[in-house]
Amino acid sequence: MSFINFTEARCKNCYKCLRECPVKGIRFKDNQAEIVEERCIACGKCFEVCPQEARKIDTDLSKVKECISNGKKVIVSLAPSALGYFDMNFVELISRIKMLGFQEVRETAEGAQFVIQKYREHVEASEDKIFITSCCPSVNYLIRIYFPHLTKYLMPFESPMIVHGLMIKEEQPDAKVVFIGPCVGKKIEKEQLKKKESVDYVITFDELKLWFEEMTESTYEIDESINGDITEGRKFPVDRGIVMGLADNLNNKGIKPYVVDGFQKNLDIFNSISKGKLKNAFVEANICIGSCIGGPSMGIRERDFYESNDKVERFITEYENNTMEIKSELGNKNYFKSHPESPLHDEEVSREEINRVLKDMGKNNEEDKLNCGVCGYTTCEEKAVAIIRGMAEKDMCLHYMRSKAESLSNIIFENTVNSVIIVDGELNILEMNPTAQKTFMAKIGEYRGVPLASLMDDSDFKEVLQTKENIEGKTVENNQYGVVFKENISYLEKQDVLIGVMMNITEEKKNKKELYDVKEKTLDAAQEVIEKQMRVAQEIAGLLGETTAETKIILNRLRRVVAGENGAEK
Repeated sequence: MSFINFTEARCKNCYKCLRECPVKGIRFKDNQAEIVEERCIACGKCFEVCPQEARKIDTDLSKVKECISNGKKVIVSLAPSALGYFDMNFVELISRIKMLGFQEVRETAEGAQFVIQKYREHVEASEDKIFITSCCPSVNYLIRIYFPHLTKYLMPFESPMIVHGLMIKEEQPDAKVVFIGPCVGKKIEKEQLKKKESVDYVITFDELKLWFEEMTESTYEIDESINGDITEGRKFPVDRGIVMGLADNLNNKGIKPYVVDGFQKNLDIFNSISKGKLKNAFVEANICIGSCIGGPSMGIRERDFYESNDKVERFITEYENNTMEIKSELGNKNYFKSHPESPLHDEEVSREEINRVLKDMGKNNEEDKLNCGVCGYTTCEEKAVAIIRGMAEKDMCLHYMRSKAESLSNIIFENTVNSVIIVDGELNILEMNPTAQKTFMAKIGEYRGVPLASLMDDSDFKEVLQTKENIEGKTVENNQYGVVFKENISYLEKQDVLIGVMMNITEEKKNKKELYDVKEKTLDAAQEVIEKQMRVAQEIAGLLGETTAETKIILNRLRRVVAGENGAEK
């Protein structure tokens, strides 16, 4: 079932898919939704409601196109509900589909006609008193997984889609069969055929619509030779479409018909059967509200359900008198189907484990268990069990996350060393944290709703409000309170509030001034020392100059004495 899931990039954790999922078969891990195969009944409701369209469905569209382009014989099995989806009549629709390159377009109603005959024979021959139709794959999965003890009551026949594929393959073994319908569950049903030679590909009405959009009006023409010779098999997609064909048989056996659509009605009637309260019942069961007309690929959210249903019923009535002989047997007998049980095997969860998880989410008493359903689970205890089983995360609880966020923000707000002041668009004080109250010697109870100007200079706040440009890291001296701030002011436009965060840098400023004074005194002292050294050097130089002059005089005198003595000797 891996070919239907959610795309990782687009999941926004709104939990809408989980709220819609009737069996809670969606796991959330690391804030990503994931369909759990063994729990899913393939109803497609999660895809219908996803606001991000985060759906990932493997499509056979390209494979079908490739078969046609390669010249293979490709035959369509078209579900009767198509007339409720497309805004065209029967002949126009068949003509347009044929122009896509299909060799034949046949109606799945042929298979439905065969199935309803087998239903009649089974009811007449069986000694059972309870019967459940097996045409809807999602009903089959629901029973096999969640009511496995009821599988014995499921009709032992393949669905009209599979039977029709068998019929076509028996007639034309070399053909490729493409079922076109309103149900994503049919994709899974096709995958579970195992070795049966039946339907090869499944595409939905949505996918066919995309293919039509690639065509131009000039690429197809209406085939007037098309007729609609099929009878009650077309009634399958509408409420009571099956029981109407079995009315006489059920009446003869004293069996009361029940028609249920939508998950809750199915759940109710299966519970009733399980408890032994409902007997002698033939249940026409469809998981979609309004039967196949309400299928996940019918686009009912964009279309009017009653209009679509009326179109299909008019189509049935229009060709009601046209009869077509449907073969009463298939040579290979592959239309029989077993319904193996596939029950879940969830481990039991203890009361202690549940209480531990509830406590972790801050749900310590009954008042804390809001059971709001925002997370997708009906009760907080159901959510706790899902967490223990790895299907959910604590962070999915809105109230838990809100309490966690408020607690953390309150801690930060109450304990930050910076002054924080919050004012509204008219510059009236909304909130002050304890640091701001201490710095400005003001109690919030006395100043809440009072203009900021009564407490401090509000010119910077006005500037931010007018320009919508935040102030970051501005140094402001507030002589009134003897403090110096590093100021950050931000405007939150959606909330129309301004937040001022002021870091007290008075001590830092003071320390810088003291350091500057020390440096200045040091420079002055150094200057004085240098000047003294220069004076000493000058004095030394003066003394050295006098001594040198005297030495020179004495030297000259000695030179003359020596010169005189030398002359006398001569």
